[in-house]
Amino acid sequence: MVELGKNALDKIPLDPDLRAAIELAQRIKKEGRRRQLQLIGKMLRQRDVEPIRQALDKLKNRHNQQVALFHKLEQIRDRLIDNGDDAIAEVLNLWPDADRQQLRTLVRNARKEKEGNKPPKSARLIFQYLRELAEAEVKNRVIFPLFPTGRGGECSLSHSGRGKRLHCRFCFLCQPIQQLLMDPTKPAVAHHQNVIARLRGFHHHLR
Repeated sequence: MVELGKNALDKIPLDPDLRAAIELAQRIKKEGRRRQLQLIGKMLRQRDVEPIRQALDKLKNRHNQQVALFHKLEQIRDRLIDNGDDAIAEVLNLWPDADRQQLRTLVRNARKEKEGNKPPKSARLIFQYLRELAEAEVKNRVIFPLFPTGRGGECSLSHSGRGKRLHCRFCFLCQPIQQLLMDPTKPAVAHHQNVIARLRGFHHHLR
């Protein structure tokens, strides 16, 4: 916890004395820091640490999800530069509100920079644009239960300009809800079957 920043510590249920001890350890160095860490260990042994452990696990999971998302966005960016319009179609399937022309312009510029051994300014702009699309998808989610896939991911519902869609954080599927309900074999990924079954149970919310 001593390595965490203020925003992360704010998410952990720490009493004032323990929080003050952690903040002090962050400010001091060498021998004094070692003694302060020993004090924090002693304080933790005198407390119920389960809520703290759960909060730390949540922070770790959130960080891991963020890292996985960044890796996925990097892969999509690289496919855009390598494959052009085919990869742009994939992006539009994931995020229907994406701007096709803007993507084409960024991809064209990124290819020119790559071929001319220039700094990858446009590649960075592509990543930034993809990140904005992913973050907008999170903000636009309907307040509705998340559906665990059973494989470490989650599915959620969101509104877009084209209606309600299912977004899977595990495989990044983005599919219209009604299409999934009419043709449950459409996604070729087994972990969506439980999600589709749950959607049928909530069908009255989706009309």
